[in-house]
Amino acid sequence: MFFQALVMACSISFYGTPQCDVFDDLYGPYNTKDECEVRVEEMVYIINETRIIPTDYFFKCVAMEGV
Repeated sequence: MFFQALVMACSISFYGTPQCDVFDDLYGPYNTKDECEVRVEEMVYIINETRIIPTDYFFKCVAMEGV
């Protein structure tokens, strides 16, 4: 079984409503969930460098079958 990393970054827009973006990893899939979670940390670091306003991050390592 392989794992694919997904990150959702949410921040409050100027109108007071949440604005969320989903980022799909282009390097995976990964052999273990631990490897996937390490990649998530890298992705969050990179995404955070590009965002100006405070952001909450959510992630998921999705199990893939039959790759």
